[in-house]
Amino acid sequence: MALAMASTMAVSLTACGGGKAAETTAAPAAAETTAAATEAAKEAETTAAAAEESVAAGGNIGVCIYKFDDAFMTTYRNALQEILEGKGYTVTFMDGKNDQAEQNNQINNFIAQGVDALIINPVMTSAADQIIATVKDADIPTVLINREPTAEQMSAYEKLVYVGCDARQSGTYQGELILETETQGDINGDGKISYIMIQGDPENVDAQYRTEFSVKALTDAGMEVEQLDLQRGDWDRNKGQEIAQNDLAKFGDEIEVVFCNNDDMAILSLIHI
Repeated sequence: MALAMASTMAVSLTACGGGKAAETTAAPAAAETTAAATEAAKEAETTAAAAEESVAAGGNIGVCIYKFDDAFMTTYRNALQEILEGKGYTVTFMDGKNDQAEQNNQINNFIAQGVDALIINPVMTSAADQIIATVKDADIPTVLINREPTAEQMSAYEKLVYVGCDARQSGTYQGELILETETQGDINGDGKISYIMIQGDPENVDAQYRTEFSVKALTDAGMEVEQLDLQRGDWDRNKGQEIAQNDLAKFGDEIEVVFCNNDDMAILSLIHI
């Protein structure tokens, strides 16, 4: 099941331009995690193998998505369904509607139904302890996706794995793309890069790291930066459009770079630029 999740993540990365990863060297801060990530991958592989033995093809998988109308999670969900059903599993998806209490009920219902395994995209990162305790008590193999728990939380249950991207690396790539432009982001030549940041959910560790490391890539390269605005867009296309529109009206040509924590918020932001 973990291997299927990894395949899904590869599909998502390709769609978001992940091919650049093969050509770009991650910043030192991201590289420092390589040894730990390698060890975690080995542990995940061992756990996944054990889970595969206990969940035979044809088993029932319950999948909890934080909300269905997130564009990225829609792509993710469709690919996951194709992969798992192609391996003979019966898959049931539930929409958390961005409500952690609703998702908690869905997890409990899946457990009551006797599913063989769970795949959970938590609504809130802070709910990880409760989710892990619940699936551990039920002794159900579980994969958490896209919202990374801490190492301590992951160690609480031996049948738990996490599948997701390295958000530090994603952020670093954003900054490096700016540095590869002709002006290195300093369009007006005043010696600094003036930017706005359209953030996802600030509680989500992916949003935190993409925000931090996109700017860090610039400062690590010796560039001076100026943050004109940082606003929460909740990964939402329409919110991204509204923030970009308002900031362009307010700051105009002062804005040299627009950072967005995901592609969906960036899509309509570009219309106004």
